[in-house]
Amino acid sequence: MKNLNRRQFAFLSTSSIGLAMNPSIALGLSPQSGTPPQGTTDAPEPHYFLKIFFPGGMDCLYTFDARPMEMTQAGLLVNHMDEEPEVLTDTNGNKALVTRLVKPLRPHLDRFSVLNGVIMVPGFDGHTNNVDYLLSGNAFGGESLLPHFNEVGQRSPLDFVTVGGLMFSNVTNASNSIPLTPKSAESLNQRMAAFSTFDLKAPSLNFAHQRMMAHGKGTGKFSAGSRAMAAGFEKVPTLVDSVKSLKVTDSGTDEITKMAQLIGKIFTGNLSKSVQLVIDQSVIPNLQLDTHDAQSAKDSPRMIGQAMEALAQMISYLRNTAFDGQKSLLDVTTVLVGTEFGRTMRSEYIKEISESGTDHNSLKNTFLLGGKGIKGGLVVGGTDHQTSGEKISEAHKGLDPHSLKAMGRPLNFATLAPAQELPSEFRPTDYLDCSCLANTLYHLYGVPTNRYRILGRNGPQAKILDGLLA
Repeated sequence: MKNLNRRQFAFLSTSSIGLAMNPSIALGLSPQSGTPPQGTTDAPEPHYFLKIFFPGGMDCLYTFDARPMEMTQAGLLVNHMDEEPEVLTDTNGNKALVTRLVKPLRPHLDRFSVLNGVIMVPGFDGHTNNVDYLLSGNAFGGESLLPHFNEVGQRSPLDFVTVGGLMFSNVTNASNSIPLTPKSAESLNQRMAAFSTFDLKAPSLNFAHQRMMAHGKGTGKFSAGSRAMAAGFEKVPTLVDSVKSLKVTDSGTDEITKMAQLIGKIFTGNLSKSVQLVIDQSVIPNLQLDTHDAQSAKDSPRMIGQAMEALAQMISYLRNTAFDGQKSLLDVTTVLVGTEFGRTMRSEYIKEISESGTDHNSLKNTFLLGGKGIKGGLVVGGTDHQTSGEKISEAHKGLDPHSLKAMGRPLNFATLAPAQELPSEFRPTDYLDCSCLANTLYHLYGVPTNRYRILGRNGPQAKILDGLLA
């Protein structure tokens, strides 16, 4: 093995410290019992998680929650498609209006279900508040859901990897996480490939490891931290071997395909069980989904069309790339696709609907959920303001007094269809809240129930969408 220079030693030491920030992962302990997991004769079934995120607040009007043109003609809603939507009907008879922009995704809807009318944070329309709520269940940040999938079954060196653009949020347990792009992954791969083996008994590494062990012999917090660092350091060979698998084979491939290849390598190389893919302007040039001004709103169909094509390309790669002799990458991966919130029907204080932009709307959102463990082909939930003459509930009016927003309807959790009742007050338990998605994923992955989210500060546990589970 080559001698390490100072930069390489710093990288590997940082990796060990990152692993040490969560001693239970570093030591391979079970989160339920605090003891090493029992070995089994059969390898655990592989199950990965991919969250595809489009930051900015994509307007669901142009995808799976469309509106008839009469809403625009009545001056209630800005719509620059200028064409009637199509009806999408699922196997249970539930319906959604969709636009032609989702055509690239049509071949994949047998493996994905559409969730409309997902409530985010009713009292907050800020980007970070809603991203934080999606990730942690708290509008002000907290523990992200992504590392929790690594607490179950066979552990990976990293809790999760963010691929593509940056995710701005206030999550607090990202110590076992790194951001990667295809370019940075290739650079790491080349650096680690310089080492045919990684021997912790090499002089420089052994010295560092022994010092950590020596400092860990006491009883205080410093000693406890040193022991955790040593345990993390012992995981570095596994981390290095995983990084060696990150080579993207075709440097001339477009960015979406390179990212898809990288995600596949992260999973098959055991670097992480969870990936957060952020598709923003760094991936699709000039992508602008935060359409406050009129010109941005006019560009929405073109922008969202590009986003849908990129998404379909990513799903096609997962679906057509073998994981092993029997399964594709999609067969072993659960995929959640979304954005931080929907958008208003129009801007306030506009004279002509054709010159309106759109603002943030946390009262509704659209997600796609599919892959391993999920029933495809379903339409779950729905929103109000479907026609210009529709009567709106008092619960909605209380949250949206200027009637600028469509809102998710109460959900029949047995049929997954929107309820037609018009409640007089807003009760979070009656609606499809994004915490329902988190708890459904927790249930699917076998995450301990003490991780499950509640609604509000002291509310009940968010419901699991049993009808979505295959």
